This record gives sequence, structure tokens and C-alpha cells, in this order.
Amino acid sequence: MAMTRFFVWVGLLTALGIGSIAFAGEDFGSGNVDCNDTEADFRNAGAAGITVGNRNIYAGYDQITGINQNPVIAAYDAVTGERVFCRADYEQTGVDGRAAALHYNGEQVYVYIRVDGGFTGQIMNAEPSDNVRSWTRSVGPANSGNFAYVAGINTENGNLEGAAFITAVLTNGNANSVGITGFECTETGRVRILADSFFNPRKINGQKMTQTVSGSSPFDYTIEFTPDLLNVTYTAAIGWEADGTSSSVIPCPDSSLSAIGGNLDVVPDGVITLQDALFVVNRVGQPANNNPTDVNGDNTINAADAQAVLRQIGVVIP
Repeated sequence: MAMTRFFVWVGLLTALGIGSIAFAGEDFGSGNVDCNDTEADFRNAGAAGITVGNRNIYAGYDQITGINQNPVIAAYDAVTGERVFCRADYEQTGVDGRAAALHYNGEQVYVYIRVDGGFTGQIMNAEPSDNVRSWTRSVGPANSGNFAYVAGINTENGNLEGAAFITAVLTNGNANSVGITGFECTETGRVRILADSFFNPRKINGQKMTQTVSGSSPFDYTIEFTPDLLNVTYTAAIGWEADGTSSSVIPCPDSSLSAIGGNLDVVPDGVITLQDALFVVNRVGQPANNNPTDVNGDNTINAADAQAVLRQIGVVIP
């Protein structure tokens, strides 16, 4: 490949200002993955993914048996593609656990883990025993349902830092299903969660809210936590009397990955740019070793890989 001509193109395209595209501060996905997978595998499986600083963070699940899944969270260096961590030890019981979404509010990364199926006793390996509200510490005596578990993630090692269960409440006091549908950022840094409540939505103290307009479940439910997830500060649901004081919602930082690019987006930021081409060119002749720069999958990093990425940004070099 004519390297001199390539770098002429580099200077020209840089001058033209090849840009990127913006994303929201959350991503939902459902990818079947495990800790033997590459970053490309996580992306291609449809796992949730966001970019925070120099980390690409992914959330999915490992299919342990035909009826059992365990949540998986992994992070990769956004520049080198090297794995920073991969963890599959958050839930290892017989219930179905899936890491289904990631959220970034500018300070902290949060994960939503959906827990399904019958169980008793402890579910997650990190249960929030220090929470102010007892109903967020566990799902209590319930033995079936689909429950939400939200936790902060340390982006260096995958450790969970603060967590909370979110459930509806039956007339007998037992927990019932809640499914998270979105996150919002607030000016106070509180974690604002949007969900479907499949029975009575809860007040701050965990008791059922007062219904003001008749309706049937699921109910649109909003709940706010302090940033450390230790305390509930506000709950509201359509047709029910709100409890507590709501924070003002602000735009979330751009952080989510997109599905654009696949293996050609070798610096996975959701868009194929000159940075991807430079990353490949600088590694031509190196061993592949599952490196994302081997974009054509022939186990060598060569001119063909660089050409493939260049073509995606409109540059063709004879």
C-alpha cells in the first residue's frame, strides 16, 4: 500500500474535520456472551454498550443451561482494544439473571440486571444490606416474578458499588414484578429510573401508593435514588399519588455505543472514522491474536484490513 499517499489523505481528511455522532447516556441490549468472547463478539451479540472515558463497557448474559442465565459485564480499552475486566460472578444461582442495560450520568456507570424465575433467599452476590429503605435490600419472601436490580459499576475492575432492588408490592406485602424501561439524569445527580410496575407501585417507605385514577397494570413508574443508591427520594406513577420531591431532569452525557460499524469500527465509538484507519495502519504486520484491527478475520493484520476501513470513510487507495 502506498503509505505516502495514505498520510496525504490523513492530512486532508483531518483538515475537513471528520466528526462523530452523539448518543444518549444509556443503552439496552440482550446479548448472549461469556468471558471468553472478544469485544467484537459482545458488539455482534447485541449486548448493551456504552463508552465512558477510555472504556467501552458491555452488559449481557451467559446462557448456563437451557433455563438459566447469569449476568456478564466486561470492559475494553477504547484505544487498544485490550480487555480491562470481564465479570460473570454477580449472580450464580439457579434463577435467570441478565445484565440488560447500562447508564452513565456523568459521574457513575450503573447497570440494570433483570432477575427472573422462582427463588428463595439471596439472589445477587452483592446484596444491598446497608440501604435506608428495607424493601430495596432484597425481594423479601417472594418466590416468583421478574425483578429489577440496579448497581453502580467500578469501571476499573467491575466491582459493584451500591445497589438496590426495585419491585412492586402485592396486597399481602410480597414483592411483584418491575421492569426498567429507561434512565434519566438529574441536576442533583440522583438516579432517576423509569419502569413498568406490574402491581401496586411503591411509595418511598415501600408501602403501596394511593391510586387516584383507576387503571390496570403495568403502571408507568418513576423512582429516584441518591447517587449511591442507598436511599429512595421520590416515587411517582401515572394515576397514583406521588411521594417525595422530584429532581429536575437534565440531558445525559453522550456515551452509548451504536451498532454502526461492526468489526470495522475498531476503535468502537459507534462510528467509523479516520481514527479507526490510523489504528489499523499502525498495526500492519503485527500478529492478529484476536486483535480488533484484523477486520477481515484472516488472522493477519495487513493492507487489506486498512483498505477495508478506509473504504468505509470514502478513501480508496489503488
